[in-house]
Amino acid sequence: MKTVIPITGLLVIAILLAACQREPGAQAEEHATQCLSDSMRQLIRLDTARMAPVQEEIKLNGTIEANENKVAKIFALVTGNVQDVRVELGDYVQRGQVLAVIHSGEIAELEAGLATAQANVRLAERNLARAEELFQSRLSSQVEVASAQRDLESAQQEVKRIREQMGIYSASGSGSRQVITAPFSGHLIEKNIAEGMQVRASDPEPMFVVADISELWVVANVYETDIAHMRTGIPVQVQTISYPNEIFRGTIDKVLSAIDPNTQAMKVRVTLHNPGGKLKPRMFATLLVQYPGGGGQKVAVAAQSLIFNDNHYYVIRMADPCKAEVREVKVAGSTTSTVFLDRGLKPDDQVVCRHQLLLFDALTKNQ
Repeated sequence: MKTVIPITGLLVIAILLAACQREPGAQAEEHATQCLSDSMRQLIRLDTARMAPVQEEIKLNGTIEANENKVAKIFALVTGNVQDVRVELGDYVQRGQVLAVIHSGEIAELEAGLATAQANVRLAERNLARAEELFQSRLSSQVEVASAQRDLESAQQEVKRIREQMGIYSASGSGSRQVITAPFSGHLIEKNIAEGMQVRASDPEPMFVVADISELWVVANVYETDIAHMRTGIPVQVQTISYPNEIFRGTIDKVLSAIDPNTQAMKVRVTLHNPGGKLKPRMFATLLVQYPGGGGQKVAVAAQSLIFNDNHYYVIRMADPCKAEVREVKVAGSTTSTVFLDRGLKPDDQVVCRHQLLLFDALTKNQ
């Protein structure tokens, strides 16, 4: 034992000295491994390195807007007073549902005109019947029958004209009222009338705006430095302040060719499906646009597995199902979800992408 102890001590000192003389990079790649406990292995999450084409990412700011092809602006067609408003801003309305009722003198004139025209039809029908009877008795000529027939057709055309006009005005046919109904099912995103208010056909603002928000647009500004990367079909991830942990996915379906002179930016449009109506028009949105980068294919791992420490990048590689080790890596590019590496890992390597900082501290605290 007396000879064994000094020799062992010399070996330990020699190892420590060798560790102190390593190059910084070499030291980072050769940190000691650590065998993980069963409880730690249950806490961590692993990602598998794979070969993937390098992607670049641009972050854009935009707003969520209603799909203009699914928006109805409802204007006043007559002058009158708002008698009844039956909906509130934000309500979901069904096709044909009554939104408001307007009492109008113009509708009253149409109703009076319709009553007169209908009376003229009845009179023309009687005159035609009398002319036909006289013609059968040889007391009148065919010309008189034809004249009575033309009078009836003219009266019928007047009734048809007034009814069509009342249909355009959505006149109820009683009480001099215009009934405003929803043209299709959707949400009421704008409301500019109230009971007792007077409206005119010349009003510039719509009384109501109904929008089907099951499908929305996201419109974003693209500045000149990024215009070359924009094209239709590129996948986009959309995030909102209201749902920070949820990603909505779509593609660019419209690239506007004009540049806004006020912002010096071009606009792109993304169409999003909106099941459940979570997203609302006028929300702010962040768009992550990914496009192919240079450099061909690289080893790729989840972005959350990357550790930055002392101006170097590291990952925790699982050498086997038990042992974890620190690996320094060189980053070739990254997106929000993925990092692409020039060196440090090989395809099929397993890296820790949850609680990796705890493991890094444990593995490097004595280095």
